[in-house]
Amino acid sequence: MKNRILLTIILGLFTITISNAQKIKLKNEIVYIDGKECMKYKFINGKTEINLYELNSDDEFMHMSSLSGLTKIYFVSLNETMETRRNGVWKWRVKDLINHGVINTECVFNEEKAKQYFKKFNEKKEYQ
Repeated sequence: MKNRILLTIILGLFTITISNAQKIKLKNEIVYIDGKECMKYKFINGKTEINLYELNSDDEFMHMSSLSGLTKIYFVSLNETMETRRNGVWKWRVKDLINHGVINTECVFNEEKAKQYFKKFNEKKEYQ
């Protein structure tokens, strides 16, 4: 009986997690969230760098680069660069920013959430 209840709880949590997950797709320089056009992107230097733009303009709001296990993220409006070892393919990186509210589900860049993300994950070492 206890195993049945535990299994029901685990399956319920799994179902909630799956139903709340956004499907992210990068195709033809457009980022799609759950099939909806969200923002534009452009790869630079092969695929080692990516710029993110608002969907209906050429206003860049973020630049990211990845090299040797280190991802650098430049928040344009904050004029701040951070470094993190939280790596993954660009699709995962965009999903991570959405999950932390830096880019909300309506595809709007949130400066306050970007500042929180910066404080939480920045591993940039200050050089003397």
